[in-house]
Amino acid sequence: MTFIGNNLEMMKEQYELEFDSTFSATGIEDWFPVYVLGEEDFAAYIDFNGNNGYMVVSPDFELFALEAEGDLDYLKGKDFAYYSKTGGFVFFDEAGNALVPYEEEEVEETEEEVSAAPYDGQVSGEDGEDGFIYDLDAYVKDRYPNYTDPMDDDTNTDITYYSIPNYEHISQTDTSIYVPRTGGSEGNCVINALYSVFNSWKNQGLAPTFPSSSEVVKYDAATMEPNHTYTLSQGWIVNPNILESDFAKRINGDRAIDNVPELYVTIRQNMYDGRADYEPSVGGIAFQELNAIMNATMTDYSVPAMITNFGDNFDIMKLFFNSHGAAQLLWLTDSSSYGKHAVACLGFKEYTYTSGWWIFQRTNSAYFLEIDDGHSDDEYNDGDPIYYDPNGVSGSGERLLIWDTMNY
Repeated sequence: MTFIGNNLEMMKEQYELEFDSTFSATGIEDWFPVYVLGEEDFAAYIDFNGNNGYMVVSPDFELFALEAEGDLDYLKGKDFAYYSKTGGFVFFDEAGNALVPYEEEEVEETEEEVSAAPYDGQVSGEDGEDGFIYDLDAYVKDRYPNYTDPMDDDTNTDITYYSIPNYEHISQTDTSIYVPRTGGSEGNCVINALYSVFNSWKNQGLAPTFPSSSEVVKYDAATMEPNHTYTLSQGWIVNPNILESDFAKRINGDRAIDNVPELYVTIRQNMYDGRADYEPSVGGIAFQELNAIMNATMTDYSVPAMITNFGDNFDIMKLFFNSHGAAQLLWLTDSSSYGKHAVACLGFKEYTYTSGWWIFQRTNSAYFLEIDDGHSDDEYNDGDPIYYDPNGVSGSGERLLIWDTMNY
């Protein structure tokens, strides 16, 4: 901090040369330490005088944030904060088990249309498609030509890729109790993704008390669904379809309604216990309710309910994948690929790129997330993984719910 204060004029000159833009600060108004999530180290938040911006910088001049104008009113009077490299300033909620962005409400209120994707290796995003990435290397080469793959470096010893083995893709159609008469599925992405995550934990031996995907029930919607009559009156019918996913278990014939996994049934009933106005057409499960459903289901099966919301801190995502390899639940808000959606996160691939200027130049990581978006079929991308890009999309928001086994 002292170096920045003593060399502010030189920094301004270098900034204006690099960005061809004016930096008007003449001094430092305030500063305090911040803890940088993922780096697991401290940095300094420096508030420049007036309405002239701020920066977050480490003692060895790694630059995490720099704005040449504006003021962060929510940090006025504070003496400490947490900082996420991808999510900005965050704080723990009252319960102490979730990191919440200071500007979360502004992000949630932003609506962004699902747009066509002009990049190689990505579905167009038109005609109802989701814009998922089916060829990650081609996509990165086209959209981020300055990114490099650390796996191409024979001297690299860091783990920059992970993919869960023996994962079972189950489509939303297969877990839909109701379907529209014209075809399709419920808006059940949240509970379908949660089932897929929990089922993966079971298959990996991480949660042995969960019932397996082969433990299925013949589901009686008339007795199990609290809004059954109303749902039928809205033009829905009980799912008459045969199972479409290769990994779905066909214990009682081929019909989806006769082979509903017991674990999914428990999740669905816990949803109704806390969200009785769920409607198949829209889903309507809030983020806080999802957390409650996860914890309730884990408690039902005596699995330690240690769920933490790490927001969009993908360094933490990598840490937990490398430590125990458990699937993570990814909540998407205003994504240009999916709009609002919940998916299972199965792994990641890391690329690196150089950014910064003057004394702040650094090598950074960009993460791309392997996902199950709930729309898989028998030829799920020809058996290859699909990816989600959380980088460089204005207005998008991601939150990762992680099984925090490190804190048992």
